[in-house]
Amino acid sequence: LVEDVHWADGLTLDRLAAVAALTQTQPLLLVASTRFENDPTAGPWRSALHGVPTTGINLVPFSAEEAERLAKSFAGMADTLVRECVQRAAGNPLFLEQLLLNADEAGQASLPGSIQSLVHARLDRLDPADKQAVQAAAVLGQRFSLEALRHLIDDPAYDCATLVAHFLVRPEEDGFLFSHALIHDGVYESLLRARRRQLHARAAQRFESTDPVLAAEHWDRAEDPRAAPAYLEAAGSEAARFRYEHALALADRGLELAVEDGPRSALLTARGGLLLELGRTAESIDAYRAALEAAEEDAERARALIGMASGMRVNDRIDEGLTALAEAQPLAERAGLTLELARLHHLRGNLYFPLGRSDDCLREHQASLEYARMAGSIEAEATALGGLGDAYYLQGRMRSAHEQFSRCVALSREHGFARLEASVLHMVGWSADYLLRAREALEIGLEGVALAARLSDPRAEMVSHALVGAMAGRMLGEFDRACTHLATVRELAAKLGSRRFDAQALGDEALTALCQGDRARARRLLGDALAGIGDAARLHIGGSLYGVLALAADDAAERNAALSEGEALLKAGAVSHNHFHFAMHAIQVMLEQRDWDGAERYCMQLEQYCAREPLPWSDFLVARGRALARFGRGERSPELRTALAKLRETAVRSEFNVALPALDTALAALGSDPAVARA
Repeated sequence: LVEDVHWADGLTLDRLAAVAALTQTQPLLLVASTRFENDPTAGPWRSALHGVPTTGINLVPFSAEEAERLAKSFAGMADTLVRECVQRAAGNPLFLEQLLLNADEAGQASLPGSIQSLVHARLDRLDPADKQAVQAAAVLGQRFSLEALRHLIDDPAYDCATLVAHFLVRPEEDGFLFSHALIHDGVYESLLRARRRQLHARAAQRFESTDPVLAAEHWDRAEDPRAAPAYLEAAGSEAARFRYEHALALADRGLELAVEDGPRSALLTARGGLLLELGRTAESIDAYRAALEAAEEDAERARALIGMASGMRVNDRIDEGLTALAEAQPLAERAGLTLELARLHHLRGNLYFPLGRSDDCLREHQASLEYARMAGSIEAEATALGGLGDAYYLQGRMRSAHEQFSRCVALSREHGFARLEASVLHMVGWSADYLLRAREALEIGLEGVALAARLSDPRAEMVSHALVGAMAGRMLGEFDRACTHLATVRELAAKLGSRRFDAQALGDEALTALCQGDRARARRLLGDALAGIGDAARLHIGGSLYGVLALAADDAAERNAALSEGEALLKAGAVSHNHFHFAMHAIQVMLEQRDWDGAERYCMQLEQYCAREPLPWSDFLVARGRALARFGRGERSPELRTALAKLRETAVRSEFNVALPALDTALAALGSDPAVARA
């Protein structure tokens, strides 16, 4: 049961829509009351129910007979007074109830004409102490605690017995509740403006240490200049609880009240961060730019520039992000912002990642770790460990990367850094794949999807879906699951403005289509993936895309052109996964074209790339490529059959299912050879 839905905010309505959807599958009834005025259950909210059946019951005023029946439940009242109350209430049950509670036979030449005038009349009959108490209670809200009320009226012994006896408030759980919202409103309106402001200021001081949101709202109603900075603190408090929509509303209210540039810059910076968390990247960058314009000090300018670079990283404006950080660094150094410098170097390392600048990436994340330790921030240290994982990943050192990512996630879980965990967890999965733990990687991806959705982190959700889609299609052969997750990646990439992750999802969809025998669809998807991607996206995913294009090519000229483009991108400094996946695809192309020397050449290329830190994944692909090339040349030896059988065992054990068909074909042929069978 949800009462007074006309007062619900957008977030509450979203939650109610989710509850309503559950009524389709669960033994659940949702009942909500609302006024016609500002009724949110019509229009957009009704559309959000997606066809959930609803029934509306319009509550009309009481008939005279119904009103009299209610009135007669109040014993000891004269019939003439009852009739007068019924007539004055005009079918409104609340008004009638309050009139009856307020009426006395000795009393009234005329009954009040409205709830508000009735409330005022009842207040006038209270003694001064109780009247002041109920007015102070109205300042606290429709619900209030006795402790807070005693603080406001500076009376540690006060109880609400008289207010309860007069049906103004009623006990509820560990506090009190006004009998009706209109009773509360009437009491609140009875306060003189000066007294109201004084009480709100006193309430704000009471809540500053326990409830920043309530404190900010009371400073606001007190019309106090402390309201704007209080809203900044309240927004930060809500953001720490992952309540980003509410935090954004608080920051916006603070901006409405802020008149000086200092608080405005801080509030705009907070707004930029909240918009970024909500996936509204372009708006986030604009907010940070406005914060930069309002900034008066180096520290404010540095924070705004770092925030701008954060948004630019998400929507692949890599060069602009690096420029913003170059401007921010001397400002942060002059202001002694050690923690911000840890973030700056981490962010710069992240921007170097899609450019394939592995040495620069490693240097920046090492600097981030040093600043994090100087600042004494465990969260910044964990973040830097994740960055070091990125740097090792970029160098193709997947064992080392997996170790750093795992340390970051473990530290995040130990200290409750859920947001950081969500942003790095998928990388634990990606690096696990190269250790031939694809099923584990997929499960990590699903865990990351759930965590990111719970935290409303669209970027972490996008990359986690990408991990699940890639493992399901590229490794495990679960093609329907792969397509479902990759479609979600594309939706989120469009929302975030991330062209490179859209291209990556299209490439994985194309590979899935090839595995299903749909070459034409694969070519269309690859055309979309490669159309209009910038330099950063080409270095991030282009090598892998050209490898898949070579597999999908219809003729030798197109195939060779795709291989040449892919190799050129590898030489230009493509991100490490391109080296792995391009080699995997190129080896397969050569095997399908019966170019055994070509297959061995790409096997050697992959082996040399992994020489610094050999991996089960690359060892398997190199051994598989060489064994199948030997089979293709006509070798039918027992030693080759043993090698192929061991490779098959590895593929089955690691669920590298897409690698099995070619091994099975070769083993079947070797098993039918009499000489091999005898051996």
